[in-house]
Amino acid sequence: MTSSLIDSDGNTWTPEDINTLAQAGYDLGDAARKRSTGGEQLLRGTNICKKLTTSGAWQSAAWRAASGGGGTRSQLDIEGCPANSVTTGWHIVGGSGYTEIAQDSVPVIGGQRYTLSCYASGGGVLTIQVGSGEYLRHEFQTSGGWKRYALTFEAGSDGAAVVADATNVFFGAKSGTVDICGMKLERGDVVSDWSAHKLDVENDAATKANEALAKANDNAKSWVDESLEESKRYVDEITDKDRAFTEEQVSSLDNALNQYGIIQRLTDNFRWQGFKTQDGKLYINAEYIRAGVLDGGIVRAGILASKAAWDYYAKHGKSFGENTYWNMSTGYFQTKNAKMVNARVEGQFSCGTNSGSLVELSNGKVKGFQNKQLVGYIDATAATTDLQTGIVYKGLQVQSDGMLRISVPRLAVANSKYVTELATWAFTGIKRINVVESIRVSGDTISWTTAEHGIEVKNGLITAIW
Repeated sequence: MTSSLIDSDGNTWTPEDINTLAQAGYDLGDAARKRSTGGEQLLRGTNICKKLTTSGAWQSAAWRAASGGGGTRSQLDIEGCPANSVTTGWHIVGGSGYTEIAQDSVPVIGGQRYTLSCYASGGGVLTIQVGSGEYLRHEFQTSGGWKRYALTFEAGSDGAAVVADATNVFFGAKSGTVDICGMKLERGDVVSDWSAHKLDVENDAATKANEALAKANDNAKSWVDESLEESKRYVDEITDKDRAFTEEQVSSLDNALNQYGIIQRLTDNFRWQGFKTQDGKLYINAEYIRAGVLDGGIVRAGILASKAAWDYYAKHGKSFGENTYWNMSTGYFQTKNAKMVNARVEGQFSCGTNSGSLVELSNGKVKGFQNKQLVGYIDATAATTDLQTGIVYKGLQVQSDGMLRISVPRLAVANSKYVTELATWAFTGIKRINVVESIRVSGDTISWTTAEHGIEVKNGLITAIW
């Protein structure tokens, strides 16, 4: 099913409009390009919407009620939404203020461009909003059936604030009634077909697999129970002469249908891949096992190794080369050309000792301690305003309870934020000047006395005057 796209400039684009203009060689501009294939889904819980929670955490694929408002929010079974596989959405009735739903702590990268979109129908005013602390919101007047609405922004700019590489997104109604489904956040200025987040797809597949396994177990148990019950009914009907023989056969069947016997039959005496029991323990015989979550009290492993590391080990013996592996016995962890992208560490990181010097990284600050006493820190909260131009300059600030020492052979400065700009050496040396110390007036004669003074400068800073 196709649908129109309405962008934040109020332009409406149909698939036919875009194809016709593109074939004619026109530059379609940003709005039309948004209808082409785009990026990966970044929101969670958009295919099967859960009930609203108090947190709305992205990690839990949850949504929460947001922005107050005097309206109502309720789940909606979806029929005919252009977003394939979407079965649930939200029915929002606007009231006083904004009545919205939100998902918090959605991972984004400051400075990157993103597009936030959804399908909506009804006759109310739809709101799409993004930000944390500072927000960017746009309103769309909806009418009729399903249409797609989109808002493109730059994370950390355009009013869409980013905190710790994450932001919050909102969908709702300012007034009237709006039905919403197929929410999506993706990188770039492009709106692509809706898709579920890869983690939601994996979790859904795992849930269906567990349900199928539980159903298979129930069916197997029912079959065994029915077989035993049928055999027992048959035993009750036969003559006393044959009863002993039949009971012996039933007992043999019952014993064969234990865990070992069932698995043996299912795997053709363990020749096929599957489950196996040996020495009272259960084993899985498989070349490849994939699971979204491996949950156990203890996972026993000597070494965890990448495929490349294992191939190297198989060829060379006890060495893994420069490939990635983790020795669980010694705690040694190794990677080859390790690279961390968008790494996020919560809590604090420290280096040093409490009884001496220690550096701690926490809450966006680099703190320095001596004998557990904070002596100073560096953070990125400094800001100053040019009173003539009104430009606000943000940067680093250094705070110390005592003194600040800089020990470098030469200090160079440049009036630019770019490290490629030419920097100028700060002066180091002694400047001598003559200073008038006293003036004398005698009749028409004026005389004065001068004295030589010196100024000592190190890396542009005055360190002594005499």
